[in-house]
Amino acid sequence: MKYALVGFGDTWTQAPLDDPSVRVIGINELYRYISDRWHEWIEVHDEESIGLTTRAAPGQVLAEIEAHRRWLEQPHPGKTIWMQERFCDGRFPAAKPFPLATLQRQFGQFNGGQWDYFTSSVAMLIAFTVARGRDAAFKPIDATAAEWIGLYGIDLIGQHDRDMQGHQLYQ
Repeated sequence: MKYALVGFGDTWTQAPLDDPSVRVIGINELYRYISDRWHEWIEVHDEESIGLTTRAAPGQVLAEIEAHRRWLEQPHPGKTIWMQERFCDGRFPAAKPFPLATLQRQFGQFNGGQWDYFTSSVAMLIAFTVARGRDAAFKPIDATAAEWIGLYGIDLIGQHDRDMQGHQLYQ
């Protein structure tokens, strides 16, 4: 299967959104730009980032966070939004639990009693796509195994993102 992993950096416009042979997986606030041209979504942030608390995360505008939460609350028929298991309680109709623990066992680095590899949505998204449809030895076992993965609009926008998350993407 072919996958386009799409963030909302400038190069998202180059993603093959209209190619029926490509499965599009979006992240974060990309929904503002691509409407319904996606198949799956990754939203693994905490309560503050998805607008379940009243405080905006550093650098975010509260209205943007609330708009993102309202989008997550929509049904999105036939589509999946992968989220933390605690959010798969009916508040977000398209939500399914993101398999973070499984990915940590397959890819994570255990240092000092903590898993430290997956500190960004992008790192999780890439690992999720690489692992799907494959066994523990990464041999394809079904049609969901990736034969091609394209990255579009994937960037670390702020200095905080680059400092805290960049080491996974640039190793």
